[in-house]
Amino acid sequence: MRSSLFTPKMTPAPGVVILQEIFGVNNFVKWIAAKLAGDGFTVIAPDLYHRIEPGISLGYDEASLKKALEYYKFLDQQAAQADAEAAVDALRSHELCTGKVSAVGFCLGGKIVLKAAAKGLLDAGGAFYPVEVPTYKEKLGEIDCPVQVHLGSEDPHASENTRDILSTAMDVLDGGEYYLHAGGQHGFFNPIRETAYHPEATERAYLDLLRFLRENL
Repeated sequence: MRSSLFTPKMTPAPGVVILQEIFGVNNFVKWIAAKLAGDGFTVIAPDLYHRIEPGISLGYDEASLKKALEYYKFLDQQAAQADAEAAVDALRSHELCTGKVSAVGFCLGGKIVLKAAAKGLLDAGGAFYPVEVPTYKEKLGEIDCPVQVHLGSEDPHASENTRDILSTAMDVLDGGEYYLHAGGQHGFFNPIRETAYHPEATERAYLDLLRFLRENL
């Protein structure tokens, strides 16, 4: 499995695994990975679509969304989860990493982060607008590391039920944090996704994420 590596000026450093949206390891993934590396983390971004087609990198127009949904339809979810967890293990033992590792995921990646945290594989996790939450809500009670969740108030994928599940899970979790960003849509954190991007919410969320990672790694 191919992974992109982003390194800070000083190493070894705490590690962060960035887990993609359904659009592949695209310019957004590279943007957030480079941003975190610039703030002192050793970052990798594994290609979770490599079994379908290596190197998928999609944009956000209507045609790209259609392709992304097709890729997601044929994605082997268990294999993608295993690939993400293997990336965590690989980064933890990497010479440029201190051995402390978080995963930060978006959409599809957010779901994978929460499941990995429930298995006790992370030192911390960040989940931005995770999808299909009701299908694994029981797993959230098994999380044993600090987790930070970000949702947008206008996200059609974040129903009231989903919000309740996540906010309750974070409330009872030691080190759990839950943020609902007013005006944020699905993908609000993505400056390349112009129709969804919310600059103010992104700035707030990034500062909270950066603080959270520094506190827990």
